[in-house]
Amino acid sequence: MKNGLFVLGCISLAVLVGCGGGSSASSNEKTTDVAVTVIDGAIKNAKVCLDKNLSGTCDSGEPIGTTDASGKTSLTISSADVGKYPIVATIGTDAVDADSGAVTVAYTMKAPADQTAVISPYTNLVQSTIESTGATTTEAAQSVKEQTGLSISLFSDYTKDTSADAKTAQILANAIVVTTQQQSTTVASAEGQKTSDGSTITKADLNKLVQQKINELLPQLVVAANDSTVQSASVADRITQLSTKATDILKTDGIQSADGAVASVGASNAPSTSDASATAGASTAKFIYTDAKNFFVRIMSSSVADNTPDANNLVGYREYRYQNRGSTNTAAWSVGSSP
Repeated sequence: MKNGLFVLGCISLAVLVGCGGGSSASSNEKTTDVAVTVIDGAIKNAKVCLDKNLSGTCDSGEPIGTTDASGKTSLTISSADVGKYPIVATIGTDAVDADSGAVTVAYTMKAPADQTAVISPYTNLVQSTIESTGATTTEAAQSVKEQTGLSISLFSDYTKDTSADAKTAQILANAIVVTTQQQSTTVASAEGQKTSDGSTITKADLNKLVQQKINELLPQLVVAANDSTVQSASVADRITQLSTKATDILKTDGIQSADGAVASVGASNAPSTSDASATAGASTAKFIYTDAKNFFVRIMSSSVADNTPDANNLVGYREYRYQNRGSTNTAAWSVGSSP
């Protein structure tokens, strides 16, 4: 790892009218209507845009739309821009999730430029992997599937699928979202603060930081979503149980405060101090042990090749995690090959 989701919409002139959509395309350029569905459960009132400036937010001048009760909207964009930029969905406190109800904590999700039909927690994981590693969409999707154990397409609308795997996908998506919201609440007041190098922390910085944390916690969220009590619960009880589990996970492994967020953003902005005399190395980043069926271990390792700066002066590392909570099976997650 380097250091570091088509229904035709309305016709556009200068502004897309109706269907909750919007456009910045000129009236005399060729345009394409791109349908998008936003889901955890289906999300109403999400703001969806083509992220042309790669800011991770919806900005002035970018084609934008608002989802209906089924989570659908349509963007009218310049045909030349199709497949070039990620799609961003901002889910604010005016949004409604078909699973959990009114959204109380805002969050964002993305979809890769070449897979824009659905935006979900899974497309967000894929896009985050692309941004942090430089992987292709196919490579990033394979990595996320290995981590989650899901067999369905990560770019599908799992809310319309009645298979057992789709149900698991929906439950895990719920877990990812409630954990994202809780972690976002903890770090929210860091926005506007200064890092050690004088940089001002933006909402986009915090969104990125929270997503990195969700990536780290994914093995634990998979375990939580596969809990038999959660799997058999009603939707409302499921959300409640997952919220409690998210709180417990974040108490141990989350970013604990706004100050912690400031330090983390500052560290991620710091220039690389690696040199050309690379050596291999490994360390145990975390080890919690109760007994042979109750433990968590996180290992970081780097080969000489990993620690040799590339053309952008970036070095790499491999991260491995194993966890067992009273099970006969140990959950394993890795970036790179099995150690």
